[in-house]
Amino acid sequence: MRNLAKWRDADGVLAPTEITSAQAEGVVLAFDPLRIGWVPATADTMPDQAPLSWSARPDSLAAAPDAAPDPGITFRPWTAADLPVYRAMMSDAQMWRHMPEAAPEDLTDEVLLTLIALSADAPHHRVHSILQHGEPVGQVRLEFSADGRTAELSYWLGPAARGKGLGRRAVRQYLAQPPRELTRIDALFARVHPDNTASARVLAACGFTPTDRAASGLGPRGRDDGSWPVFRRVLA
Repeated sequence: MRNLAKWRDADGVLAPTEITSAQAEGVVLAFDPLRIGWVPATADTMPDQAPLSWSARPDSLAAAPDAAPDPGITFRPWTAADLPVYRAMMSDAQMWRHMPEAAPEDLTDEVLLTLIALSADAPHHRVHSILQHGEPVGQVRLEFSADGRTAELSYWLGPAARGKGLGRRAVRQYLAQPPRELTRIDALFARVHPDNTASARVLAACGFTPTDRAASGLGPRGRDDGSWPVFRRVLA
Protein backbone atom coordinates (compact mmCIF):
# COMPACT_ATOMS: atom_id res chain seq x y z
CA MET A 1 0.00 0.00 0.00
CA ARG A 2 1.57 3.26 -1.12
CA ASN A 3 1.91 6.30 1.16
CA LEU A 4 0.14 4.54 4.03
CA ALA A 5 2.31 6.16 6.70
CA LYS A 6 1.00 9.58 5.70
CA TRP A 7 -2.57 8.51 6.48
CA ARG A 8 -2.08 6.08 9.39
CA ASP A 9 -2.33 8.79 12.04
CA ALA A 10 -5.32 10.56 10.50
CA ASP A 11 -7.43 12.14 13.23
CA GLY A 12 -10.94 10.76 12.95
CA VAL A 13 -12.80 10.09 9.71
CA LEU A 14 -11.53 11.58 6.47
CA ALA A 15 -13.05 14.70 4.96
CA PRO A 16 -14.23 14.49 1.32
CA THR A 17 -11.07 16.20 0.05
CA GLU A 18 -8.92 13.77 2.07
CA ILE A 19 -10.85 10.82 0.64
CA THR A 20 -10.11 12.03 -2.87
CA SER A 21 -6.41 12.51 -2.08
CA ALA A 22 -6.11 9.12 -0.38
CA GLN A 23 -7.73 7.31 -3.30
CA ALA A 24 -5.45 9.12 -5.75
CA GLU A 25 -2.48 7.80 -3.77
CA GLY A 26 -3.76 4.23 -3.81
CA VAL A 27 -4.68 4.10 -0.12
CA VAL A 28 -7.30 1.46 0.72
CA LEU A 29 -10.23 2.94 2.62
CA ALA A 30 -12.84 1.31 4.84
CA PHE A 31 -16.14 2.50 6.24
CA ASP A 32 -16.04 2.63 10.05
CA PRO A 33 -19.60 2.30 11.42
CA LEU A 34 -18.50 3.33 14.92
CA ARG A 35 -17.18 6.69 13.76
CA ILE A 36 -19.62 6.84 10.82
CA GLY A 37 -17.14 7.69 8.10
CA TRP A 38 -14.26 6.55 5.90
CA VAL A 39 -10.82 5.84 7.37
CA PRO A 40 -7.56 4.24 6.12
CA ALA A 41 -8.04 0.47 6.26
CA THR A 42 -5.14 -0.48 8.54
CA ALA A 43 -4.90 -3.26 11.09
CA ASP A 44 -4.94 -0.79 13.97
CA THR A 45 -7.91 1.24 12.74
CA MET A 46 -10.28 -1.57 11.73
CA PRO A 47 -11.24 -4.64 13.78
CA ASP A 48 -10.08 -8.05 12.60
CA GLN A 49 -13.66 -9.15 12.03
CA ALA A 50 -14.57 -6.16 9.83
CA PRO A 51 -16.64 -7.38 6.88
CA LEU A 52 -15.01 -7.16 3.48
CA SER A 53 -17.81 -4.90 2.28
CA TRP A 54 -16.20 -2.04 4.23
CA SER A 55 -13.19 -2.02 1.93
CA ALA A 56 -13.07 0.55 -0.87
CA ARG A 57 -10.28 1.26 -3.32
CA PRO A 58 -9.99 2.98 -6.71
CA ASP A 59 -10.15 -0.36 -8.53
CA SER A 60 -13.06 -1.64 -6.45
CA LEU A 61 -15.10 -2.67 -9.47
CA ALA A 62 -12.47 -5.28 -10.30
CA ALA A 63 -12.15 -6.23 -6.63
CA ALA A 64 -15.90 -6.63 -6.11
CA PRO A 65 -17.48 -7.87 -9.38
CA ASP A 66 -21.24 -8.10 -9.76
CA ALA A 67 -22.84 -11.26 -8.47
CA ALA A 68 -24.47 -13.83 -10.72
CA PRO A 69 -28.13 -13.17 -11.57
CA ASP A 70 -30.39 -13.61 -8.57
CA PRO A 71 -33.61 -15.35 -9.69
CA GLY A 72 -35.37 -14.37 -6.48
CA ILE A 73 -35.09 -10.62 -7.21
CA THR A 74 -36.90 -8.93 -10.10
CA PHE A 75 -38.15 -5.44 -10.93
CA ARG A 76 -41.19 -3.84 -12.52
CA PRO A 77 -43.01 -0.49 -12.42
CA TRP A 78 -45.52 0.16 -9.67
CA THR A 79 -49.18 -0.26 -10.65
CA ALA A 80 -52.47 0.79 -9.10
CA ALA A 81 -52.95 -2.82 -8.00
CA ASP A 82 -49.99 -2.36 -5.63
CA LEU A 83 -51.84 0.34 -3.63
CA PRO A 84 -52.28 -1.64 -0.36
CA VAL A 85 -48.64 -2.74 -0.07
CA TYR A 86 -47.41 0.64 -1.37
CA ARG A 87 -49.45 2.42 1.31
CA ALA A 88 -48.02 0.18 4.04
CA MET A 89 -44.44 0.89 2.99
CA MET A 90 -44.92 4.62 2.46
CA SER A 91 -46.55 4.92 5.88
CA ASP A 92 -43.51 3.47 7.66
CA ALA A 93 -41.76 6.24 9.62
CA GLN A 94 -38.50 4.27 9.84
CA MET A 95 -38.22 4.19 6.06
CA TRP A 96 -38.33 7.99 5.89
CA ARG A 97 -35.72 8.49 8.63
CA HIS A 98 -32.78 8.24 6.25
CA MET A 99 -34.37 9.84 3.17
CA PRO A 100 -33.72 13.44 2.09
CA GLU A 101 -37.41 14.09 1.56
CA ALA A 102 -39.87 14.40 4.40
CA ALA A 103 -42.76 11.95 4.50
CA PRO A 104 -45.95 13.20 2.79
CA GLU A 105 -48.36 14.56 5.36
CA ASP A 106 -51.54 13.07 3.94
CA LEU A 107 -51.21 9.64 2.35
CA THR A 108 -54.69 9.31 0.93
CA ASP A 109 -55.44 6.84 -1.84
CA GLU A 110 -55.56 9.76 -4.28
CA VAL A 111 -52.10 10.97 -3.25
CA LEU A 112 -50.61 7.47 -3.39
CA LEU A 113 -52.12 6.71 -6.80
CA THR A 114 -50.74 10.01 -8.08
CA LEU A 115 -47.28 9.07 -6.81
CA ILE A 116 -47.54 5.69 -8.53
CA ALA A 117 -48.56 7.36 -11.79
CA LEU A 118 -45.71 9.89 -11.57
CA SER A 119 -43.21 7.12 -10.85
CA ALA A 120 -44.11 5.51 -14.16
CA ASP A 121 -44.50 8.57 -16.39
CA ALA A 122 -42.04 11.29 -15.34
CA PRO A 123 -39.23 11.49 -17.94
CA HIS A 124 -36.52 12.66 -15.52
CA HIS A 125 -36.39 9.34 -13.68
CA ARG A 126 -37.13 5.63 -13.78
CA VAL A 127 -38.73 3.94 -10.79
CA HIS A 128 -39.13 0.20 -10.24
CA SER A 129 -40.58 -1.79 -7.41
CA ILE A 130 -38.21 -4.42 -6.02
CA LEU A 131 -39.86 -7.84 -6.09
CA GLN A 132 -38.81 -10.80 -3.99
CA HIS A 133 -40.36 -13.95 -5.45
CA GLY A 134 -42.89 -11.77 -7.22
CA GLU A 135 -43.98 -9.71 -4.22
CA PRO A 136 -43.11 -5.97 -3.85
CA VAL A 137 -40.70 -5.36 -0.97
CA GLY A 138 -39.16 -1.99 -1.84
CA GLN A 139 -38.20 0.46 -4.55
CA VAL A 140 -35.17 1.46 -6.63
CA ARG A 141 -34.99 4.74 -8.54
CA LEU A 142 -32.70 6.41 -11.09
CA GLU A 143 -32.84 10.19 -11.43
CA PHE A 144 -31.04 11.34 -14.57
CA SER A 145 -28.74 14.33 -14.89
CA ALA A 146 -29.59 17.05 -17.40
CA ASP A 147 -27.27 15.55 -20.03
CA GLY A 148 -28.36 11.98 -19.30
CA ARG A 149 -24.80 10.73 -18.81
CA THR A 150 -25.00 10.25 -15.03
CA ALA A 151 -27.78 9.36 -12.64
CA GLU A 152 -28.49 9.30 -8.93
CA LEU A 153 -29.37 5.88 -7.57
CA SER A 154 -31.64 5.57 -4.54
CA TYR A 155 -33.52 2.68 -3.01
CA TRP A 156 -35.59 1.73 0.01
CA LEU A 157 -37.03 -1.41 1.54
CA GLY A 158 -40.25 -2.04 3.41
CA PRO A 159 -40.12 -3.09 7.09
CA ALA A 160 -40.43 -6.83 6.45
CA ALA A 161 -37.49 -6.83 4.01
CA ARG A 162 -34.88 -5.07 6.16
CA GLY A 163 -31.99 -6.71 7.96
CA LYS A 164 -31.86 -9.72 5.65
CA GLY A 165 -29.21 -8.66 3.14
CA LEU A 166 -31.91 -7.91 0.58
CA GLY A 167 -30.67 -4.38 -0.10
CA ARG A 168 -27.31 -5.67 -1.33
CA ARG A 169 -28.94 -8.39 -3.40
CA ALA A 170 -31.37 -5.92 -4.98
CA VAL A 171 -28.77 -3.30 -5.90
CA ARG A 172 -26.43 -5.93 -7.33
CA GLN A 173 -29.25 -7.46 -9.37
CA TYR A 174 -30.36 -4.06 -10.61
CA LEU A 175 -26.84 -3.29 -11.85
CA ALA A 176 -26.29 -6.78 -13.27
CA GLN A 177 -29.53 -6.71 -15.30
CA PRO A 178 -30.01 -2.97 -15.79
CA PRO A 179 -32.96 -1.18 -17.38
CA ARG A 180 -32.35 0.14 -20.88
CA GLU A 181 -31.55 3.66 -19.63
CA LEU A 182 -28.67 2.45 -17.47
CA THR A 183 -26.73 1.25 -20.51
CA ARG A 184 -26.37 4.90 -21.66
CA ILE A 185 -25.04 6.18 -18.31
CA ASP A 186 -21.34 6.67 -17.59
CA ALA A 187 -21.52 6.84 -13.78
CA LEU A 188 -23.94 6.44 -10.90
CA PHE A 189 -23.97 8.51 -7.73
CA ALA A 190 -25.77 7.85 -4.46
CA ARG A 191 -26.18 10.10 -1.43
CA VAL A 192 -26.38 8.48 2.01
CA HIS A 193 -27.64 9.84 5.31
CA PRO A 194 -24.63 10.19 7.65
CA ASP A 195 -26.20 7.73 10.11
CA ASN A 196 -27.15 5.13 7.51
CA THR A 197 -24.15 2.83 7.84
CA ALA A 198 -26.10 -0.13 6.44
CA SER A 199 -26.67 1.62 3.12
CA ALA A 200 -23.02 2.71 2.98
CA ARG A 201 -21.98 -0.94 3.34
CA VAL A 202 -24.44 -2.00 0.63
CA LEU A 203 -23.01 0.53 -1.82
CA ALA A 204 -19.41 -0.41 -0.99
CA ALA A 205 -20.23 -4.08 -1.62
CA CYS A 206 -21.78 -3.14 -4.99
CA GLY A 207 -18.73 -1.36 -6.36
CA PHE A 208 -19.39 2.21 -5.20
CA THR A 209 -16.60 4.27 -3.64
CA PRO A 210 -16.77 7.55 -1.71
CA THR A 211 -16.31 10.60 -3.89
CA ASP A 212 -15.99 14.35 -3.56
CA ARG A 213 -19.43 15.88 -3.14
CA ALA A 214 -18.75 18.82 -5.46
CA ALA A 215 -17.59 16.52 -8.25
CA SER A 216 -20.80 14.49 -8.06
CA GLY A 217 -23.04 17.35 -9.15
CA LEU A 218 -25.60 16.41 -6.49
CA GLY A 219 -27.01 19.55 -4.91
CA PRO A 220 -28.78 19.91 -1.57
CA ARG A 221 -32.16 18.21 -1.34
CA GLY A 222 -34.66 18.31 1.48
CA ARG A 223 -32.91 17.44 4.73
CA ASP A 224 -29.61 16.98 2.89
CA ASP A 225 -28.00 20.41 3.19
CA GLY A 226 -25.14 19.37 0.93
CA SER A 227 -23.11 17.61 3.62
CA TRP A 228 -24.31 14.01 3.21
CA PRO A 229 -21.64 11.56 1.95
CA VAL A 230 -21.81 10.69 -1.75
CA PHE A 231 -20.68 7.46 -3.44
CA ARG A 232 -19.81 6.85 -7.11
CA ARG A 233 -19.65 3.89 -9.42
CA VAL A 234 -18.25 4.15 -12.94
CA LEU A 235 -20.20 2.22 -15.56
CA ALA A 236 -18.49 3.18 -18.82
